[in-house]
Amino acid sequence: MLLTINRGLWCSFCRRHIVQLGRIRGPLKQLGIETLAVIASELEPSRLYVRHRPLGVPLAADPDQVTHRAYGVPRPPLTFEFEQAIGKMHVDLQDVAVSRADLAELRAAVQATEADPAAGPDRPIPVWDFIFMQRKLYPYEMSERDQREWARNKALGTGQFLVDREGVVRWSAAQQMTDLPAGLGNYPSETQLLVAARALAR
Repeated sequence: MLLTINRGLWCSFCRRHIVQLGRIRGPLKQLGIETLAVIASELEPSRLYVRHRPLGVPLAADPDQVTHRAYGVPRPPLTFEFEQAIGKMHVDLQDVAVSRADLAELRAAVQATEADPAAGPDRPIPVWDFIFMQRKLYPYEMSERDQREWARNKALGTGQFLVDREGVVRWSAAQQMTDLPAGLGNYPSETQLLVAARALAR
C-alpha cells in the first residue's frame, strides 16, 4: 500500500499532492499496490469536499493526527522565527512541482498573474503569492474551523510510505517544514513514487 499522510484539505500543497495521487492510482493498482491518503481534517467537511470534487483516490480523515504520530511524521514547534522565515521565503517553481504537467500549470498561473511579464515565469516568487496561486488552481473554501486548523497545524510535516502486506514500511519520504522550501511543498514526483512502487512489487 502507498500511504500518504497530509496536513488537511485547507493545505493547498496537500490538495495538489492528492490530485497527483489520483493520476497514478491506476498504474499503482496494476502493480498490486492500493493507495490511501490521510488528512488531518474533520470527517464531515472532507465528505462534503469529495462529494463536489471527486479526487480519484480513497481519503481518510484523521483530525486527531493519530496516523501522523504512529508514522513519526514531523511536527516542529510553530515559533515566531518559523513564521518570520515563511514570510520572507521565495519559492522556485522547479522545486515545488511534482510533475512536468504540474510545473507547466504553475508557470502558466504565474504568467497570468504577473504584473511584470518581463520578469519571466522561472524567477522565484514570494511564498504567499505562490500559496494564493495554488488556492486558485486547487480551490477550497476555508471555514472558520479550517482557519483555526491552518493556524494550529501549518508547521505539520507530511510523509509518503510504501507498506508491504505484513505492515512493514519498505520505503518512505518525509517533508519537514523546518527544511524550507522543500518541506513546504516538494513531494516525491509521480516518477519517484512509481519507481519505488515497482521495486516493492518485485
